[in-house]
Amino acid sequence: MNLASRLIALGALALSGCVAYVDTSALVQPQPGIRLPDNTTVVGGWLAENHTIVTEDGVALYAALFQRPNARGLVVYFGGNQFTVGRHYAAVLQSYASTDLDVLIADHRGYGASGGSASLGSLLDDAVIVHDYARDLREYSGLPVLVHGQSLGSFMAGEVARQRSLDGLVLESSATTAEDWVKGFVDANPFVRRGVVEGGLQGQGNLALMSVLDEPLLIVVGEHDRTTRPAMSQRLFEVARLPPTMKELLVVPGAGHNDASAHPSFAAAIVRLLARGDRGMEPSSRVSPVAGG
Repeated sequence: MNLASRLIALGALALSGCVAYVDTSALVQPQPGIRLPDNTTVVGGWLAENHTIVTEDGVALYAALFQRPNARGLVVYFGGNQFTVGRHYAAVLQSYASTDLDVLIADHRGYGASGGSASLGSLLDDAVIVHDYARDLREYSGLPVLVHGQSLGSFMAGEVARQRSLDGLVLESSATTAEDWVKGFVDANPFVRRGVVEGGLQGQGNLALMSVLDEPLLIVVGEHDRTTRPAMSQRLFEVARLPPTMKELLVVPGAGHNDASAHPSFAAAIVRLLARGDRGMEPSSRVSPVAGG
């Protein structure tokens, strides 16, 4: 059950009003999955190559590297809370089909074909290890390596940006704080009068990160995203302490929580993100004309 469903269920149990207590179990929901066949061509003409990334505590993470000839860089992609490589890689590749970038996607710890037991803290730590592994691949020496996180994955991408200086950061369907995130659901549910964020979920989100970023930033959100509402992405964009030429907010017309990067405008925004690094951050900062919610 996702966070929205959990809050709605809690509210329906107490018509007089109730308090919804939300912890990391609403955000981290491991899913089973499989490894892809190694060294095979998949949809779109990408060559899929399997990798194993071993964490400091000995957990083996499964990752797939998708390559095409003459790539000009690499994207390290972190998916949402029910994402696995085997089920969802094709949608990610479609988002990057018109770019000249390869893509590396790893199953979160405890998800898909990765080992270990998932927790929010371990997923954040693992994200840095996955990024460093990708950065060290000799095929991409001297080429830009972008980090893209969607929903839960945006927390992971943000953690990488907090610890490393990146060539570019993509935050899709992200949140300011877990408290803001839960409040949005509470405000929309007349049966729940208050939301309480507990445990390791407290304070999570990308709001604090915005004051320390030093890389080109692309924030992406669907116009109709009701899980991580556009107003949160708007705030992240506004408070990011970056020169205007280093950041962009893309509000995708008609999109929801999980399909913002499927729109053609996303690939065009990735080209602009790369250009910010290639040309000394020349392109102008811009905001999509579509109003956020």
